[in-house]
This record gives sequence, C-alpha cells and structure tokens, in this order.
Amino acid sequence: MWIVTAICAVLSIILLSGRGSFLIAGYNTADKEEKARYDEKKLCRVMGAGMSVITAILLLCGIYEYDLPRGLRWIMPVGIFGVVIFLAIATNTICRKKKPAAGTVAGRKDTFMTKVTVAVLVVIGIIVAAVLYTGDVKVRFEEESMNIHTSMLGNKRVAYGDIKSIAYEDDMEVGRRTGGIGSFRIQAGGFKNSEFGAYHLYSYTDCDEYVVMDTVYGTVVINGKTPSKTRNLYQEISEREDFFAN
Repeated sequence: MWIVTAICAVLSIILLSGRGSFLIAGYNTADKEEKARYDEKKLCRVMGAGMSVITAILLLCGIYEYDLPRGLRWIMPVGIFGVVIFLAIATNTICRKKKPAAGTVAGRKDTFMTKVTVAVLVVIGIIVAAVLYTGDVKVRFEEESMNIHTSMLGNKRVAYGDIKSIAYEDDMEVGRRTGGIGSFRIQAGGFKNSEFGAYHLYSYTDCDEYVVMDTVYGTVVINGKTPSKTRNLYQEISEREDFFAN
C-alpha cells in the first residue's frame, strides 16, 4: 500500500509540473495528428490533479489500514470513481486545443464517444458500489450442521459434532485477510490474527461482536448484523452443545 501510494505521489508531482506525457495511456501511443489536438501541458496537469486526489485517498486508506470510520467509507469508491469521471470529461474538453465544430461528422462523433465513455464509467461505478456496499452472511441451522452462506463466496458447512467449544467475543482483533472477500459491509474467508493464528471469518463489518467456534478443523468465527443478532446466533449454537465433539 505504501509503495503504491509513494509511486502515485511521484507521478502526481511529475504530471503537475506539466511533464510526463509519456506516462498517459492513450496519449503516448497517439499519432502526431491526434496529439496536436491536445494542450500537452494542460493535459499533464489535469492528470496530475486527478492522480493527487487518488494519492490522498490511498494515503487515508493506508493510515486506517482500510478500517475507515463509517463516515469516510464512501471516500475510496466514490472518490476514485469521481476522479475517473472528471478525467474522462476534462481530457475531452478543457485539454483540447480545438474541438470539432458542433453539427459536423467529427463533432457528432466526438460528442457520442464522450457520452459512451461516461455511460460505461457510470455502469462500472454502480457495479463497484454494489460489490463494496452489499452482501449478507446468513446462517441456516440444520439437523446435524449449520450452513453459513456468504454473498459472492458461497457456503461453509460446520457440523455440530466438529465443534469442540464456543465463546462470545466483544473485543476481538480481526487481523488480516489471507483469502476470500472484504468490503465495507461483509468480510469472509481466511484470516490470521495473533489470538487464533489462521482462522475462518464470516462477518458483518459494522458489528464488533463475534461467536468464536473452536472446531476439529480450526477456528471459525461468525456474527450477525447487530450485537443482538450475534447473541441470538450464540444462543442457537449453544442449544446444540449435546452434539459437540468431546
């Protein structure tokens, strides 16, 4: 993260100085006629401004290690998406030396391509937002096991006979993700912390209380959307203690 942020910072400085056009994809491969339509220094500075905003966002995420306060969780997807939209529009307007006249074939083509670019970016932005802000962890209790279903990851089956003990944690360090998915709504898959080592987590990000199950296959941690729903999960599992492994 810090290496990527440092690289972005260096690129921002170079571009803001009006240099480094060879770093801009599309422009660096354009022919002389296409390049002549753009103000090279203005193009570099606009790209540098956008890169500076992205650098600031990455810096903020690095400081918080992606555990951003709730009021700031919009900043990464919305901020970066906003920068991309701005650059798509700015490079085709204020960075152009002379736009094709409206009504001409070239002018209509230019307007059409700008609209298509913005539309595609909007669709991508909606998809990214859906991935980051949606998803559920659902636990279904069956006769001999529980089925943990996580959006985008699938099912995890835990047999009651494989559980050795359970505990309720309200001050657990999640640690770092080693596999699976993580968003501003849910986190699921392989994790590692100082308390359990490698373990599996299926949880809602906004709930800081967890049910910890020590199983014959390792530690499995789950929770509900809220502390009360997490306590209900704990109670449901506790009621099946007669099935637990000895």
